[in-house]
Amino acid sequence: MMSAESRKRARIECSDSFDSSPIPVLTGGPSEKPQTVDKFRSGLLTDVEVLAADGAAFRAHALCLTAGSAYFERLFVGGWSDSSKKVTLGQVPACALSACLDFIYMGECTVDEDNGFLVAVLEAAAYLQISVLVD
Repeated sequence: MMSAESRKRARIECSDSFDSSPIPVLTGGPSEKPQTVDKFRSGLLTDVEVLAADGAAFRAHALCLTAGSAYFERLFVGGWSDSSKKVTLGQVPACALSACLDFIYMGECTVDEDNGFLVAVLEAAAYLQISVLVD
């Protein structure tokens, strides 16, 4: 019989240590217009706050999130969320969430496969149902 501790889902942590090997870029997603990406990066006209597992906050546009993620589509369009548009993703580390948001907005994201970051990004993409990134 498994203990409660061993049944808990492992949380992937993103390391800050990078080596000098080439860092892969995952591509293939549709990208938003450059003006929309600029507004995302500067936090202009955003209407959603997404909180990562460690409490890091990301401002985004609900329309872009719903276009790039089936999870957000169901959350915002399906009525799961209240009107505050503040979403906490307790299973997703900030580094992986940031990469997924980059993919939604720019159609690509950079990952470092040597420190578990690639695994964290793919798990986050699966959780957020970003099928193009998972594929």
